[in-house]
Amino acid sequence: MNTDTTDIYLCLPYCGSIGHWAQLTSAANIKLEACDSYSRRTCRTRTTIMASNGPIDISVPVHAADNALYRDVRVNYNTTWNAQQKRALRSAYNSTPFFEFYADDFYAILDRHHNFLWDMNMEMMELIASLISVRLKYSLTEQYVAHPDGIDLRRGIEPKRQSIMTEGMKEVGYYQVFESKFGFVPDLSILDMLFNAGPETLLLLRQMQGK
Repeated sequence: MNTDTTDIYLCLPYCGSIGHWAQLTSAANIKLEACDSYSRRTCRTRTTIMASNGPIDISVPVHAADNALYRDVRVNYNTTWNAQQKRALRSAYNSTPFFEFYADDFYAILDRHHNFLWDMNMEMMELIASLISVRLKYSLTEQYVAHPDGIDLRRGIEPKRQSIMTEGMKEVGYYQVFESKFGFVPDLSILDMLFNAGPETLLLLRQMQGK
């Protein structure tokens, strides 16, 4: 469990998992990695939502090669992926209690046509923080350090290692619209908790940390 005096190193994802947000909202000293290289198939470009047929990834196409600087990666608008994502979100969450209250805010970001993936992901992060009524306490790194002092959770940006975000945390349940069909599915995108639990999202995240 994190303490308020420990530096926590995190990468910036697309929306982010529930575990990522439990970490992001738990400490006063978040170091958000701003000098890392981009690599494919990470949570920088995807997030997992619960659809009527089970969990699915929604993703952002980019113009990039492995090892390019993350902050230099450009969003690819050669396809209408943003319109497809809006339809996917509507199909998955239209019947949840809070989708109608938050959807337009996310649609506005998807329609903004950001040049850079980093800028879009930062705007998503700040929007989610605003919607759950939390002021994030973070600073951006100024250079990449392979082995920083503090708790290094940056490898949690990889889907196969995402579970490190919730190590030592409580599993906290909340209403999920497809729970009767699939059972409760933990650690989905923060969007799942937000659309289903609304203003209780921050309370649930703190309960995960035992607060």
